[in-house]
Amino acid sequence: MMKQVFAVVALSVVLTSCGATEVEPDASNTETISPAQEGTDGVQATMETRDLSDGGTCTTGEEVIIGVDQSSPVIDGECGVVTVLASEVTGNIAQAEQVVILGEASTLLGESWKEAVAEGAKSTMNVDDMGAVTVVGESSHVTTKTAGTMIVTGDDITVNANDISSLISTGNSVKVVVSGEIGALEVLGDKGTYNWSNGVEKPDTDEGSNNTFVR
Repeated sequence: MMKQVFAVVALSVVLTSCGATEVEPDASNTETISPAQEGTDGVQATMETRDLSDGGTCTTGEEVIIGVDQSSPVIDGECGVVTVLASEVTGNIAQAEQVVILGEASTLLGESWKEAVAEGAKSTMNVDDMGAVTVVGESSHVTTKTAGTMIVTGDDITVNANDISSLISTGNSVKVVVSGEIGALEVLGDKGTYNWSNGVEKPDTDEGSNNTFVR
């Protein structure tokens, strides 16, 4: 009888000892997924900027790129930022918060761009309504019905418009023809030609030389 009691006590001690033992997790087999990486089902999700070189439709506010040279995309929808990395693109971007042209010799049409930046040389933009416009690339062309503030820093730029709220030109040999109004005009470059019908009587600032102004 005593032997049975001792056996039960011994077995109890062994089981208690085993239950108190903690096993350290193997860190090498664990994986942490940050909230930014985790989708709604706990699966890792990645967000990639779409290349619409073949055309397509933006979701509202979507940022996209055009990355294929000599492509001819037609892009619909209300895009966010459209970045044109490729050169010699001929396409149509209907609406965008901003269009940035980095490649050269591209021709782009549009309906409404809130902001446009043409850094590539020989860029051509033909857009009905434009907000802020910056033209850096030399030998570029801008055609628009209305523009907000337009800043021209490149040389040999040509601008055709119905109305421009404000024009600041620091480039040389710039040619501007506005059939309607220029609200404000500052010219710092040389050898430019500026022709407009309404708005300011003369440039607010003319620090260049050999410029021609016709109103």
